[in-house]
Amino acid sequence: MEMDESQQSSSKNKVYYVLSELRPHTSIYRYMDLDFFLCMLKRKKLYVSKRRTFHDKDEKQLPIKFFLPPHVVNTKQPNLKEETEAIMEKWRSYRETGDWPVSCWTLRNDENYLMWKSYTTKFGVRIATTIDTLVDSITPNNYNIWCGQLTYKGFHAVQEIGEMLFSKSAYYSNEEEVRFYFEPKSANLFDDTASDNGIEIPLKLTVGGHHVFSEVVLSPFIKNDAAKVLCEMLQNMDELKDCQIKKSHIRI
Repeated sequence: MEMDESQQSSSKNKVYYVLSELRPHTSIYRYMDLDFFLCMLKRKKLYVSKRRTFHDKDEKQLPIKFFLPPHVVNTKQPNLKEETEAIMEKWRSYRETGDWPVSCWTLRNDENYLMWKSYTTKFGVRIATTIDTLVDSITPNNYNIWCGQLTYKGFHAVQEIGEMLFSKSAYYSNEEEVRFYFEPKSANLFDDTASDNGIEIPLKLTVGGHHVFSEVVLSPFIKNDAAKVLCEMLQNMDELKDCQIKKSHIRI
């Protein structure tokens, strides 16, 4: 699939920045459950879900109406057969990207109560890194990486597939999301794992002598005594050396 690329990182991985002014050193953040984070550290693997597994129905498949261009009444219409074939091909292409693994992050450096509620349970963390550090820490050998900041103007027929993949409805705008799409280099890459909901990508925990995650914030829903114990536990982990670990400043 072709997408417009605005720039390419100097990272060892080939990364295309789509429809965005993002720079490689941009800080990004992610909310997740603590058990998920600990498994990632111990196994040294980043789990990336396929887009079709997301709760938002538009991620699974957009209704056909978003692919239908407007027609002016009482004007000569184009060849309807060719137009219909083009529309269906575009619709199928979007549906096929549902099997692309996607890693979702946010540009918001301030903690957000609703994101804690939406993306974690009681024992959650928010981790911080930068785009280039994350990219340098992974080895997605069979995938191209497409990175972009989402826009929140919804979907319309004149959009190309690349624009649709980095679009969401306006009511998600507070997320300020950045996405990494992992496009399979081979069309047959998923043949043997068609039922899988995602992939695991090898993860290096240090890049250039520094930890891949610069900060770990514990959920505001964790009681203070438990948070203190968890902070001490995380600070003593070899996998989190030089990483700042603290409890959320949000008071519940």
